[in-house]
Amino acid sequence: GEGCHLSWTKRMKIVVGVARGLRYMHCELQPSFSLKELNSSAVYLTEDFSPK
Repeated sequence: GEGCHLSWTKRMKIVVGVARGLRYMHCELQPSFSLKELNSSAVYLTEDFSPK
């Protein structure tokens, strides 16, 4: 699709959300879950640019 231009504030919100999700998968899930590959196409965003 067509990309959009994101401010640094929105980019930081996305990165922090992804980091929280990774921490949850690695530290809080039992058994823990790991990803073999994480890239931008694997991150789904809500309308306010929060990662799902």
